[in-house]
Amino acid sequence: MISMKFLPLLACIAFSLFPFTIVAQVTPKIAMVTHGQLGDPFWLVVRNAAETAARQTKCDLDYRSPDHFDLAAMSHLIDEAVASKPDGLIVSMPDVAILGPSIRAAVAAGIPVILNALVNNQLEFAVDQQQWLQGHLPVVFLANYLKYGSMVQNDLILTGPSFVTPENARKALNILSSESGWNP
Repeated sequence: MISMKFLPLLACIAFSLFPFTIVAQVTPKIAMVTHGQLGDPFWLVVRNAAETAARQTKCDLDYRSPDHFDLAAMSHLIDEAVASKPDGLIVSMPDVAILGPSIRAAVAAGIPVILNALVNNQLEFAVDQQQWLQGHLPVVFLANYLKYGSMVQNDLILTGPSFVTPENARKALNILSSESGWNP
């Protein structure tokens, strides 16, 4: 008969005989929908980076993008991705007004969407690219220079990407709402 004091040791030995992959989590399924066209060199880098990250993190990535810039097609791709029931959804957002209903459907389906997950403390951070600022600020700076001769007195103007955390996610949502009418 085995003494009770050796039982924990025997359990540890028995457990160590099994590969740890048996107790590993299931492979996460992530859907990613971008507005970048298939042949665009910029978006090819984005896709390659996403696929590399998927391999490194051992998750399944379903990357989708329209053949050409088409927000209606992108909205349809988001709807298809949501219907596939991924564990998470990544979406580039060139137009919140058009893509908003598809994103709301993802939230309603219980699929984590980054800004909502940040506000609800379900995610620690996200990277946010401020396209609006990147388009807006150069025009403002150049117009002010041409009109008044004034130059920005800073060598670095931060327009993104930046980190969005639970502490500043509500602010990011408010900016998004004021610029586009998005109401999560």
